[in-house]
Amino acid sequence: AMKLRFFLSFFILSILLFSSFEAKALLFDTIIPPPVFKIDTMMRISYGSCYGNCPQYDLIIFNDGTAVWNGYKNISVGQHVTRLNRLQTLDLEKLAYNEVIWNGPEIFPSPKAFITDFPNRKLFIKNKDKVKNILVNHSPSTEIKRLEDKLRSIKDDVEWYSISN
Repeated sequence: AMKLRFFLSFFILSILLFSSFEAKALLFDTIIPPPVFKIDTMMRISYGSCYGNCPQYDLIIFNDGTAVWNGYKNISVGQHVTRLNRLQTLDLEKLAYNEVIWNGPEIFPSPKAFITDFPNRKLFIKNKDKVKNILVNHSPSTEIKRLEDKLRSIKDDVEWYSISN
């Protein structure tokens, strides 16, 4: 009975030991890396200059919720950072990954109708390997307007931390 208990204890201990990741790595000299979450740009909007006092800045949203805006002119100059919550990120994804945006034009309006004093906005959206670049001078689609409004509200309503001047 004592030998049977010893054998069962040794057997169970061996199973537990060899089933752990570290034990397998030591035994088989193989390290299996854990899955990696690749941090990548989800979207970016850049506001260009105009003949007046239009704010010039970039707002970049990463897929992990990190947001960075760089102020260049007529706005708080420097780099600022914050972290969006999951609900804010999901709201942006819902607006940005809209089929109307993905299948729509890449320039608003046609270049012949551009107003030179209006600041151009460059919108970059990425969904996995799909990328969409949109140039807006004025009169964007309703879907792009909603996305721009949401991005602007994030820039205006979220607490930002200045990391450079």
